Amino acid sequence: MGIKVVLWTHGYYGRESRINLTIKRLFYSLAEQILTYNQYSKGLLVEGGFKAENINVFNNSLLTRADIDELQKNKPAHVKSETIRFIYVARIFRGRKIEVLFRACNKIASQVKIKIVLVGPVDDDYREELSKIPSSELTVDFYGPCYDKVELQNLYSQSDLAISPGSVGLFAIQAQQFGLPMISHDDFSSQGPEFESVIPGVTGDFFKFDSENDLSEVILKWVNKIKTEGHKEIADKCTDNIRENYTVDYQIKIFKRIKNHFCKK
Repeated sequence: MGIKVVLWTHGYYGRESRINLTIKRLFYSLAEQILTYNQYSKGLLVEGGFKAENINVFNNSLLTRADIDELQKNKPAHVKSETIRFIYVARIFRGRKIEVLFRACNKIASQVKIKIVLVGPVDDDYREELSKIPSSELTVDFYGPCYDKVELQNLYSQSDLAISPGSVGLFAIQAQQFGLPMISHDDFSSQGPEFESVIPGVTGDFFKFDSENDLSEVILKWVNKIKTEGHKEIADKCTDNIRENYTVDYQIKIFKRIKNHFCKK
């Protein structure tokens, strides 16, 4: 009896070289079942000749449904403010394109009062470079690293939008589970797989890659959306999206599906 192989992988990104794609195709062909983190990668694998029924979208997660429900019970009230507050939570270095966010906000600072909170360790050279960009109308807080769940929850409760101008990963899931919509760029081939947790117009949006003009327009769209729909309605949609699709419970369901697949043989 042969050994059944299941590969848990990012799959295809859509930016592979011909050699890289050939190596991946040969490696993935060893598996009877493949786990990928999103539908985008599954679609690329199917286009590359793999059978859709052998590819399972596993998504990613930070918490269980019970954990999220507990967070909801104990979450602090959203802090209202005349200032629109953006939060970014991840390591801060040049590839994260924070300068695109700053320049986009400069363009609309005369229309809305903006505060940007950057949570995470920052490269010193990059911080010096960034400090020269914001206009005098912007407030920027380099908060520093934070690994405490309660402290992070408080920071999210004092924010209105999560924005990742470079690639986004688990930050997208964390922000939404705390009730914040996520804005990131539309070049999915250079994104983390968690970009797919963002439902455009519902739990966030995408702007044209590297375009500070488009980002500023998307920001204004969401500023108006928050005013008209209210924070709570949007927050509930974000949290429900993660609770239903991006938890350990969801991943266990996929594992059981694969187990049943092999047990039937």
